[in-house]
Amino acid sequence: MGAVYRAYDEGAERVVALKLLELSAGKLGALFEREYETLAKLAHPRVIQVYDFGLTEAGGRYYTMELLAGADL
Repeated sequence: MGAVYRAYDEGAERVVALKLLELSAGKLGALFEREYETLAKLAHPRVIQVYDFGLTEAGGRYYTMELLAGADL
């Protein structure tokens, strides 16, 4: 759900993966936010670490997470 981009977090001074949901009205936006909240509660070496959640100027939602090296799936 959403597109993932390589980005630079200027505040934390690190490269991150940015997951973006441009159209986040209704249930889809709530599911996206719940996905972030669930990941934020988990701490396990095989689960990706999330850093930040927010809203875009256009009304979309995004969250940042650690960027892992490797090929696209």
